[in-house]
Amino acid sequence: MKIEGFRDTIDWYNQNAEKYAQATSGGASIEEIDDFVKNLPQDAKVLDVGCGSGRDTNLLKQKGANPVGLDISSGLLKVARKQFPHLEFVEGNMLKLPFSDNIFDGVWVHASLLHFETADEVNIALSIFYC
Repeated sequence: MKIEGFRDTIDWYNQNAEKYAQATSGGASIEEIDDFVKNLPQDAKVLDVGCGSGRDTNLLKQKGANPVGLDISSGLLKVARKQFPHLEFVEGNMLKLPFSDNIFDGVWVHASLLHFETADEVNIALSIFYC
């Protein structure tokens, strides 16, 4: 499958969700998550944008945060919900967050912005996260 553009990327993740989850299960950034959580209030509500199969969402929970995972791939969210049924996962687009403004204490965005096709999209996403 030749991947061209955002829609193809989502389709690829949906079709390969199980394989992707297995391949990335051990690549967590535990030190980075530790540093991130240390800078938040206790029991901080955190949005894990592009949560994929839920690996980092689960680590954020283990480190004391109250995370909500967000992903646009229904296939990856199916895997996340299966692996971590005690966590909350929401299907949605990071450019149109399905949440009210100012409900999160922090936003974790690991390896998600790279899927945008333009720098303008990255800037839009960052401005949305800032609200």
